[in-house]
Amino acid sequence: YALGNTNQIRVVIPANGSELRPLLTVKASSETISEGSTVTFTVRTSVKSNRDINFNVTLSGDASPDVDFLTPNTDSYTIFAGNYSVDVQIQIRRDDTVEPDENLILTLGADTPPSGKTKRYFLGGTTSADVTIESGDLPELKLVGGGTVAEGRTGSFRIVADSPLTDDTSVNYQLSGTAQNGADYKALSGTVIMKAGSSSVTV
Repeated sequence: YALGNTNQIRVVIPANGSELRPLLTVKASSETISEGSTVTFTVRTSVKSNRDINFNVTLSGDASPDVDFLTPNTDSYTIFAGNYSVDVQIQIRRDDTVEPDENLILTLGADTPPSGKTKRYFLGGTTSADVTIESGDLPELKLVGGGTVAEGRTGSFRIVADSPLTDDTSVNYQLSGTAQNGADYKALSGTVIMKAGSSSVTV
């Protein structure tokens, strides 16, 4: 036989998994966490890659960096080739401040490859995770006042907190002594509301 004009053909075998798109998602280790603990955000890829997957994260929420949590040394992380996930750990700081619960949010950044390059990953359905930092600090209350009050006059005492309250708070108090509630003085309920933002209330 004789060879014609076309005596060679070329077949391209795509790299294994080249048709798959790594989708990154993130999940927090817990919905709530106490001060002084560590929260773990796990970032997962839907596809095990033979190349490292580098990505960035941002931290937001009403928790303050280096006040409520320690700011990580980097905002760039890597899921190494052959792995499905990597953990991002954030240390929550403990303080003695009476404050409301705060939230910390970690959000995945989109891949922005150089011009002409393909994306190394895409964002999946869950691109951020939120954890609530529970404050275990309670205000310490004390009484201020007392003394001698003549009949027909008005006396008072104050309940004082060592820090402003974050919410309206019902404070119970107990009356005792030889004077009778409602007979020797105007009847008192034994409960008073200290308003949010205040650090004392007068009875």
